[in-house]
Amino acid sequence: MDINKGWKERTPLFVACEKGLLDVVNALIARRDAFQFHQKEAPNIEKKLNWLLPYTARVNQPDSSGSTPLYIACSRGHLGVVKSLLKRKDIQVNRVNNLGHTPVYTACQNGHFDVVAVLMERKEIQLYPHCLLRAKMPFRCCQCIVGTGNLM
Repeated sequence: MDINKGWKERTPLFVACEKGLLDVVNALIARRDAFQFHQKEAPNIEKKLNWLLPYTARVNQPDSSGSTPLYIACSRGHLGVVKSLLKRKDIQVNRVNNLGHTPVYTACQNGHFDVVAVLMERKEIQLYPHCLLRAKMPFRCCQCIVGTGNLM
């Protein structure tokens, strides 16, 4: 079974993020280098790691609408899932979906200000003042964003 395939490209990771299933998300995104083995298992480590590699979910794989697991977790306000995904160095925090919306945009639009605050801790978040005005974001969200100094 390939965990990076699903119905309408909605992978198991995407659905777990959508539903806020933190334990499932953590299991799916565990990196193969994060697995620890007892020293007596050393000769078999390479074999086990090669077995695990295909089962690591791709954290940036979009569904058919271009939305990533991070986007859907932000949209639904699943703070724990968002924090877990943000621990991955390869997560693309500025990736837009087919409508041009980013994770921070959807978190703002849905009133998930705790998620916005966590996202804004990332230096690579890109925001442009004209987008904030056009998006008609809630005032509280704009305050949160402006307070970080991440505006371009």
